[in-house]
Amino acid sequence: MVAVLTVTVNGCGAAPGPGAGPGGTLSEPSGSSASSASSLPAALTITVAGRRIIAAGVYDVADAIRVAGVVLPDGRLLSVVARRVLDAHARPAGIRVNGTAASLTTAVAAGDVITFVPGVDSVEATRIRQVPVSLDPAAAALYVSYAPGRSQVVQGVLSGEQVSSVLLSAPTVGRLRSPAWLSFTFDDGPDQLATPQVMALLAAHHTPAVFCLIGVNALAHPGLARAEASGGYRMCDHTQTHPLNLPELPLAQLQAQIRTRSLSVSQADGGVAPVYFRAPGGNWSVAVEAVARSLHLIPLSWTVDPRDWSKPGTEQIISSVLNQLRPNGIILMHDGGGNRTQTVAALTRLLPELAAAGWNAKYPS
Repeated sequence: MVAVLTVTVNGCGAAPGPGAGPGGTLSEPSGSSASSASSLPAALTITVAGRRIIAAGVYDVADAIRVAGVVLPDGRLLSVVARRVLDAHARPAGIRVNGTAASLTTAVAAGDVITFVPGVDSVEATRIRQVPVSLDPAAAALYVSYAPGRSQVVQGVLSGEQVSSVLLSAPTVGRLRSPAWLSFTFDDGPDQLATPQVMALLAAHHTPAVFCLIGVNALAHPGLARAEASGGYRMCDHTQTHPLNLPELPLAQLQAQIRTRSLSVSQADGGVAPVYFRAPGGNWSVAVEAVARSLHLIPLSWTVDPRDWSKPGTEQIISSVLNQLRPNGIILMHDGGGNRTQTVAALTRLLPELAAAGWNAKYPS
């Protein structure tokens, strides 16, 4: 008589083969096959998801799994960001023999049904660390010395993958190896809150700057436009309504955006004509530059963009300026277009720090 060990593995996705009985297991063999198997009294017929194997030496669950070629559905440990497999067997699958909890060493007998409860995947733990933040090497080379900033990072304990990073403090710079020049420019104003604060800081530190005014804002706040002009700051045409698709506009609309804005600013600030033109978003084209030059406006770009408009945090604004700034750099900041509290806070620290380092401010040439 041939003993039959039925091993049923859930979660494997295999379909029962021909001759499968109820529940996907094969029925006991008969006829010539049974006669042949009976010559091997120590052998067991094992059925796993429709696959029948006749083998000897099956005494426990581990033997059954080995003979059946089953891979236990253990839960994996995954990395926190990329979800890489760090440990394929972090949470072992549960084993059941006839519905009762078992282990690999549990003995098996004819007719037993072995099932598995898949292990649950998990994600590695994270830790919080503070790490130094260095200046870009090219920026650091400009100074005799500088002090690194500090950043707080959340990273995977095992993988080291970074989940997040928050800049706690920006680097601070010492003296320049050689004195250098820079220019400050402010876009999208005037704004009734930020513009007076920016002008007060510039005046306190005797710093010249260029204000790139939007025409509709200048007409809405003519007093601020006049204050900028009377304060000795240079005016810049930043179009009438700030269309980011300026190069795509028909020529007549392109001309109107620049010419109308220049007239708006002149009207608002008491007749002081703009000196420069800056395309919204830095979106230049041959036509845009040609129209600006036809109105005797100097095209004005930038070399330092801390993206202060996105409100990345005061420390990040300062860090971006220090990392990007090179001799004769043109710094782009914003005194309009939204809440500029972070910009004002960054400027409060940048103006004295840069001056002490040996930077001199001038108008863009």
